[in-house]
Amino acid sequence: MQFTFVSELELIADCEAFVTELNCEIEPNKKMFFKPVAKYGKSATLMTYYLAKSNTFKALVNTGRAQFIRDLSQLQTTDFDENSVIVFFDDFFGTGGSLIKSIQYFKKSANNSKRKISAAFGACIYYTHDAELNIKKRYPYLKLKGKIHDKYFDAKSINYPTESQMQKCKDLFAGYAQKKRLFYSKGINHKLGYKDSQSNISFPYMPPNNTLPIIWSGKSGWRPLIPRDAENIILEVDRIKKELAYATAKLHLKIPNDKEALIFTTYDQTKLIIFGILRLRNWPTDWARIAIILGLSFIELDKFILIAFELGYLDEANELTEKGKAELNKLLDIITDKKNNENKKLPFIQVKYVSKENSRE
Repeated sequence: MQFTFVSELELIADCEAFVTELNCEIEPNKKMFFKPVAKYGKSATLMTYYLAKSNTFKALVNTGRAQFIRDLSQLQTTDFDENSVIVFFDDFFGTGGSLIKSIQYFKKSANNSKRKISAAFGACIYYTHDAELNIKKRYPYLKLKGKIHDKYFDAKSINYPTESQMQKCKDLFAGYAQKKRLFYSKGINHKLGYKDSQSNISFPYMPPNNTLPIIWSGKSGWRPLIPRDAENIILEVDRIKKELAYATAKLHLKIPNDKEALIFTTYDQTKLIIFGILRLRNWPTDWARIAIILGLSFIELDKFILIAFELGYLDEANELTEKGKAELNKLLDIITDKKNNENKKLPFIQVKYVSKENSRE
């Protein structure tokens, strides 16, 4: 079974490719406004982290030729005119529905939205033929950027040597999805992905719901290869958050022995965040989700990644080094060691990391 998994490095490279293409196509006197598709917390929000890593995008931002439109207040206060180019972006356009809704929301909410803008683009890493048809039917002027992702069960598919073998596998996948009720929404059985998308793709943070649900759904006790269901992810995140809170309490009480060769022997929020980064990256977790779990802005996350790198805990690919794994294991041993604190009651300490950029102080 062939599966398309877009790694973090590939995602950054793909973002660089479509930003470079946009830059070559758009006149130098035009300014690009990048608007994530759908609501905050969806895949486009997570993709923002990787888009911001594009060297071309950073250069455009530094010269005032590009900026993100992150929320409603920005949408309502930004002046859009004939020199404005709107780029609606997401990782995947499966049916085109989210993009169409995002354009409608923009037209309804944006300041000066009735004035003529220079151009509008829909940019993504992959899109389907169905999405292309639906988008072009509704907004023929919109220009699409991305790569085509074919349906997994397609007559022209190279995944199966014969059409009969493909049909047998298709029936098997659909049968399990239907029996386990892996993906029901508003009374509709999406047994081969949302609206029969039949996609077979995932990004570092999660697969789109267009992907075959046997890959990502955790309904009815099904154990997915790459979980997408919110309840599965939330349970694991809650477990790790409790672990971090427990570590905070123990370190605050100075329960670890001073003899431990650790940077974590005393309570310090910076050190604890480094521990959180190591713990989550070792899970493993994508960087965008790590920022959300720890309550950090993407800028703050990059600062802590640099600290971890300078301490020798992360390598140049931002993966744990042997030293990083050793330090993480030492701290995990302390957290799970009960002999040093059997008679000490740990207080409840609510741990909340507040982004400096969003604090009211």
